[in-house]
Amino acid sequence: MISPHPCPVCQNVQNNCLQDQILNVFICASCNHVFSESIVDAVDIYNPDYFLIEHKNWFLYPNIELFGKIESFIKDNSSIANLSVLDVGCGRGDLLNFLHKDNPLWCLSGIDISENKGQDIIYISGNFSSYEFGEKFNIITGLMVIEHVVDPVLFVRKLFDVLYSDGKVFLVTINSDSVMYRLANILRRLGWRAPYERLYHHHHLQHFNNASLRNLMEKNGFNVIKQYNHNFPFSAIDVPSVPLIFKLAYKYVIIGLFIITNFFGGGVNQTIVCKKNI
Repeated sequence: MISPHPCPVCQNVQNNCLQDQILNVFICASCNHVFSESIVDAVDIYNPDYFLIEHKNWFLYPNIELFGKIESFIKDNSSIANLSVLDVGCGRGDLLNFLHKDNPLWCLSGIDISENKGQDIIYISGNFSSYEFGEKFNIITGLMVIEHVVDPVLFVRKLFDVLYSDGKVFLVTINSDSVMYRLANILRRLGWRAPYERLYHHHHLQHFNNASLRNLMEKNGFNVIKQYNHNFPFSAIDVPSVPLIFKLAYKYVIIGLFIITNFFGGGVNQTIVCKKNI
């Protein structure tokens, strides 16, 4: 089966083949970007259960190590005392709260479909790609967000538009070339779909490999400063609702893969840091 829609990254329309019919997952014949065509409305996906139940551990145990790297990067690349930072898809504001502790002069803002409140941080409820900002930002972060958007080109162009001329963007997303994804595909072909369906869940629409993410950024006004693969903390692993013995097996297999891939750069996530090209 061939997708009737163009690749969201390179816009190729020829021979984009079906990878999985149940989840409507396709692979681009030109750039190998993998994308899904979800029929579930975003409002139904990002309800309170998304934070409290479905991805409970992810939000209970935020990636403090990653937050520290972002803070160090910002400080090493900017001398502005009151610089402005926008966190796209800010969730509950974990990154923004972390940054505010040591940088009270920074102007911190966050935007998300879900509502949020805070005294020292500006929170906006809305869709980043269509929201009309009345200002620009020095730094924009987006942690595990771009894989959720229908139109990543529109998303990246919006990043470009709301950044100052010397602005930088720090994006974290999935790595579809990782060992985890490759293993899930193998298990799917062997008849065990659970790991595959966990990774290609209907709220993930874009499944970036390193090349497709770099291609997306460079074609839409950015120079890539660095890009690398990594994993998230063990404690943040969300285990599906299955019997206890399967939960333990699931969790410890993932931990084992994380330990192995930490040494070889094949982590399940990737980070890309870019500078606006002027």
